Amino acid sequence: MAYYPPAFNLVKVAADSGIDVVVVTTRAQIGHTLEQNRRVRICYPIRERRGGNSILNLLRQVYFVLYALLKLLWLRPDVVLYYESSSAFAPCLYRMLRGRRAVICVHYHEYVELKEYDRPGMRLSKIARQWEERYLLKNCLWVSQTNSFRMDFFRQDYPFLTDAQCHIMPNYPPQSWKMITKQHNGSPVKCVLIGSLSLKDTFLADFCKWVMQQKGRITVDFYSFNFHDEVLCYFNSLDSSLFELHKEGIPYHTIPSVLAGYDVGLLLYRAENRNYQYNETNKLYEYLSCGLDVWYPTTMKLIRSMDKSQFAPQIKAFDVTMQHFPFPDTTPRTVDNSGFDKLCEPVYHNFLSSIGLIEE
Repeated sequence: MAYYPPAFNLVKVAADSGIDVVVVTTRAQIGHTLEQNRRVRICYPIRERRGGNSILNLLRQVYFVLYALLKLLWLRPDVVLYYESSSAFAPCLYRMLRGRRAVICVHYHEYVELKEYDRPGMRLSKIARQWEERYLLKNCLWVSQTNSFRMDFFRQDYPFLTDAQCHIMPNYPPQSWKMITKQHNGSPVKCVLIGSLSLKDTFLADFCKWVMQQKGRITVDFYSFNFHDEVLCYFNSLDSSLFELHKEGIPYHTIPSVLAGYDVGLLLYRAENRNYQYNETNKLYEYLSCGLDVWYPTTMKLIRSMDKSQFAPQIKAFDVTMQHFPFPDTTPRTVDNSGFDKLCEPVYHNFLSSIGLIEE
């Protein structure tokens, strides 16, 4: 959960609506943390562990499932919401034991193509998906994806799902993030990227090479706690004041105040599969809510198809293959962002009312 901030927003909206929430998740090595309060209780059965003995890792996962199952049987919650197929084991077992008395919902932050479950290291996830398909999905009250493209793909994989079950629950930021006006100060154009960094899965190196050709008209700051050593070596090799890597990342709740100092938010995904090609990433709307322009690669097909005129900030594509990048406009301007309405509170209120936890 530490790597999926939109879940934090849902928990907060639920708690603010008077709902008691119990979260069972892995304690991450890095990432964001969710604060407990009178309405929110966090349970960490295990700690995240990367690598290590495969047998021990399997035992840890079994322990997590049993812990979550016992917690469900003890609490008997009104509704169970799990994220992703990899979390399906405990809800499956709970449904088997409680039958129709168990109200189960599922939300998918990612779309995983069926063929991807045959990759090395996906054996346990494949079993979880098979359990989910066999015992759970037909009985779920709510099944959601982040956008309609991903839902269409998902329903092609699971054609037995009904219209009544399927919903769209996009990744929007909170109302408190919305910046009514945003001043773009011009030269240099200050770019920012918040999130994971990879030389393999993003156009990081290509973009940095282009920035260095702009002779100081652009600077870029990267905030990331999730990257491999090769990324750090790459930044060290650049030896340029145009780039700054903030290796500690950034606490989620402080993102708006940090973004206030930038002009452009970056998305650099190579988007080599459907999941990323049709990724309506939460970072897109987080940048836009704070009045930043957004630059993205043409490989991100969903953003290419969007009606960008609905947003006051400018959303511009770049094509690494053709070496076409946005012109770094250094003219100062003020963005009127008052019409931005992609906010999470209405989305999550709709979810909570649809499953009967609050009144419409």
